[in-house]
Amino acid sequence: MQTEPLSDYGTSVFDVLTRQLLLRFDCNITEKFSLDADITAFPVESGISITDNHQAKQRMFELVGEVSNTPLDGDTTEQRARRAFDVLDDLCASGRKVAITASLRNFESCLIKSYVKTRDVKTAQTLRVTVSFVEIVQVTSASVEVPIEILSALKRASGKSKTNKTGKDKKPTPKQETGRKTSLAKRAANFLVDNEIL
Repeated sequence: MQTEPLSDYGTSVFDVLTRQLLLRFDCNITEKFSLDADITAFPVESGISITDNHQAKQRMFELVGEVSNTPLDGDTTEQRARRAFDVLDDLCASGRKVAITASLRNFESCLIKSYVKTRDVKTAQTLRVTVSFVEIVQVTSASVEVPIEILSALKRASGKSKTNKTGKDKKPTPKQETGRKTSLAKRAANFLVDNEIL
């Protein structure tokens, strides 16, 4: 996907698929970049990877920007502020994914979480709005082919049953059943290690 150049004056909002320019702010008053993470509150055993206890959340970008009916670049489009407001309202209500360019970085796939519009007598010809964007993290599923040796080992391990002294199958108790499942997992892991698959 083509990446737009970083904005040097006002944030631009593009359609993710078509890269069509949907909205360009004439100026950014403030920008706020944030990233949060969930970290375990419990003690971590020595030797355990710390990354297993850290889960990054989505990046967020909050913008306070303006769109004017009389911009400095001489754009003569009528009712620019009103049209910008309609675009924001539609994007937020429809959940349409957008790409945005800001002063510090680009965001390739975002949704508008909220927007707040303020207007008074002094800003009658200008749209001043606070917009909160949330970056969407997308993953792609994939399938792998399991070697026949592993499937055979699992099948052999699962096919073994406990027998009592009379030679008849002994029905495992719930506790024994749990133990057998654990033993199966251990056998499979041992097989992978012994054959240098892991």
